[in-house]
Amino acid sequence: MFPVSFSVAIVGFVEIVIIGLTIGSLSGLLVSLILKERAQGIVKDSFLGLTGSMIALIWFDQGIAMGKFHHPFTMAVIIAVIPPALHQLLRFRHLR
Repeated sequence: MFPVSFSVAIVGFVEIVIIGLTIGSLSGLLVSLILKERAQGIVKDSFLGLTGSMIALIWFDQGIAMGKFHHPFTMAVIIAVIPPALHQLLRFRHLR
């Protein structure tokens, strides 16, 4: 493995933060549109997506899950969808 400079690591981290925020807000918005409810809590959904992506990135990059997983960024993007969707589903269930 080749060493990565600090500036490249910071750019990658900022990229994952922006992707996590965007995917979280879009996921929450999509679920609220599917459930035909008002789009509420989109900012909370974006931070939930950020949290999900960071936890997944750490989980799969450190080799905690499945040995040494070769695509931690892909899993971070996929898992960033789950917390905002669950938030909107629980909000929908509470409203009904």
